[in-house]
Amino acid sequence: MRIAYIGLKGLPGTFSGIETHVHELGKRLVLRGHEVTAYVRPQYTPREIREDAGIRLRHIPTIKSKHLDASVHSFLSAVHSISASYDIVHFHTIGPASFGSLTRLSNAKIVTTIHRMDYLSGKWGWFARSCLQLAERVCLNVSHRTIVVAPFLREHYNALGYDVEYVPNGVPLPSSAIGADELGKLGLRPNEYYLFLGRLVPEKRPEWAIKAFIESCPGHEKLVIAGGSSATDRYVEELKRVAAPAEDRIIFTGAVYGQLKEELLGNARAFLLPSALEGLPITLLEAMSYGRPCLVSDIPPHKDVIVDGRNGFLHDADSFASLSARLGQLPGMDSSHLAEVGAAARRTVAENYDWEDVVDSIEKCYEATLSGAGPSPAVASARDD
Repeated sequence: MRIAYIGLKGLPGTFSGIETHVHELGKRLVLRGHEVTAYVRPQYTPREIREDAGIRLRHIPTIKSKHLDASVHSFLSAVHSISASYDIVHFHTIGPASFGSLTRLSNAKIVTTIHRMDYLSGKWGWFARSCLQLAERVCLNVSHRTIVVAPFLREHYNALGYDVEYVPNGVPLPSSAIGADELGKLGLRPNEYYLFLGRLVPEKRPEWAIKAFIESCPGHEKLVIAGGSSATDRYVEELKRVAAPAEDRIIFTGAVYGQLKEELLGNARAFLLPSALEGLPITLLEAMSYGRPCLVSDIPPHKDVIVDGRNGFLHDADSFASLSARLGQLPGMDSSHLAEVGAAARRTVAENYDWEDVVDSIEKCYEATLSGAGPSPAVASARDD
């Protein structure tokens, strides 16, 4: 099959879970004999980089701005795809996927993966949210097959009358020998810091992690905030202002990759993700794959993965006090108990989120789409209302 991906920022890189998803999926499909192309943006992937793990990179220009970056790039990528003779064009996220209506002019079949309901993000104003809600309706109806990454998303769209397919994200299981050389450069020691890893955007609520740490962890432990801005520079500056009273006990690393990312994940005492909105966060699965106990909000995608007290810990998503109280319990918690919870987390990932299983499901989805089998994009009631 000739397969193209539209909707990511760039490769190689882990700018968000989308890029990680496409990288892991695409490289495995290449090994299975498929021809894979990813459309990338110039500010994220230098033009001289033409390939990533066997994935061909197609460089398409865009307008670098918060509101036009993704939409202009997706529009131009979709236009290019019309004459590119792909078998499958796979869009990621609802905004880019709305341009599947253009790709419909070709002979390619359209597959869309919805990672989350993007219009609920706190970084968008009312107009952008309205556009994303319209885009959601368009992509659900123009796609030959729609995939969601979490059970709660499948339930949501089924309730609206749309027949979607659930295929989760995956993560590879890391080696148990991680090391800690890069940690020392940041003044960190294994098991003596907590980690927040993700894009610094309001819906992930890193400010809750910061405030709860200041309030509940007065000892020698540190908090690492690892992640970069996502058109949220002012918000990031506000986070640093909130963290200022803790001085050097809170460390902002910016976006992290490679060995440093591995060491941060593999040596944290606990991973924190107090999000108000997620799809199925790859960073949570990554932390679990390293055997880290995770303290996360009890929103549906987290509850699909975490059983409180068994393979992680949950706090009331609507209560900062709940987060602060549960975080305050971790410094005094027995290390052997934390290790048991972390081991259970790693088993959860190994049993349910293996990338080869994910690729099997995606490949079968493509084959069924090309043959005309499987679910239609929407049932009649959804089209008629």
